[in-house]
Amino acid sequence: MARKLSNRDKLIITIIIFLAFYVAFILYSDIGKVSSEFMKIKIEFVILSILFSVFSLLVRAYRQKKLLDKLGIQIPIKKNISLFFSGMSMMITPLGAGELIKSHFIKRNYNQPISKTSPIVFFERFNDLFAVATILAVVLILNYFWQGAVILGIGSILLVILYLIVANKAFLQFFQKKIEKIKFLKRFLPNSEFYDTFSILTKKETTITIWAISITSFLFDAMAVYFGFLAFGQNFGFIEATGYYYSSILFGAISFLPAGIGITEGSFVGFLVSDGLELSLASSIVLLTRLTTIWFATITGFIAFHFVLKMKINQE
Repeated sequence: MARKLSNRDKLIITIIIFLAFYVAFILYSDIGKVSSEFMKIKIEFVILSILFSVFSLLVRAYRQKKLLDKLGIQIPIKKNISLFFSGMSMMITPLGAGELIKSHFIKRNYNQPISKTSPIVFFERFNDLFAVATILAVVLILNYFWQGAVILGIGSILLVILYLIVANKAFLQFFQKKIEKIKFLKRFLPNSEFYDTFSILTKKETTITIWAISITSFLFDAMAVYFGFLAFGQNFGFIEATGYYYSSILFGAISFLPAGIGITEGSFVGFLVSDGLELSLASSIVLLTRLTTIWFATITGFIAFHFVLKMKINQE
């Protein structure tokens, strides 16, 4: 009988798949030309891109603290940031569901049940999509392109369905029955406390506050992407660069693939090539923006995960 794969083995396999994809991506785009583009990169804009990514992540860490505070869970700011970044190590799971590892750490160190804190992760992912859709809607008003409109339409339908699920107990119970069939997620949906948490988080005032914080975070991400364009000497303008980027991000999210792998990169390159860029240059821009956003967050998350795993975070 074949040995059952552990979560660590699955994560390693996922990372290998991602690496294989990027190797193939670079080869297809012409590794020589891509290397040449990176040789001409302007480092000062790369630094600015990373800096705005850091701002974005810190705002999201603040969002997590606001949500925990709403549930009456008081965690010091520095330790909250450590917990948040440890969750970033699991961003490459479908819809970031692997970030539920944060609930495990909170249970271990603050004796808070997983059923109480796990809805925070789902609520964060919902607000990520909501913020992206909001920004994209504004961008399309200023700079319309039909591909972005189609993606926004599909994403908006998904958001409405998700909101009906999390804001309505009957929908939530129906959703739970479906989720319980997935072994990995089943243990995170155990009792009525799960529903009570969603009831608190979906109150109007909380929803609006978290939505505004999420938009702030993703605007910082948009700035990181814009500086990524400038690093290669391409000034598409903030609105156009943001439109292409968030159309691709939303398209990747609704594909339900881990980190939107392939869909996000492919659609982003497609938008840039259709706008006149050579494939190698478009691919270089996409690689840099992914490195300074999701992969920067993931690598930082792995570092934080290492420290959080080994230390005992005592409640203060």
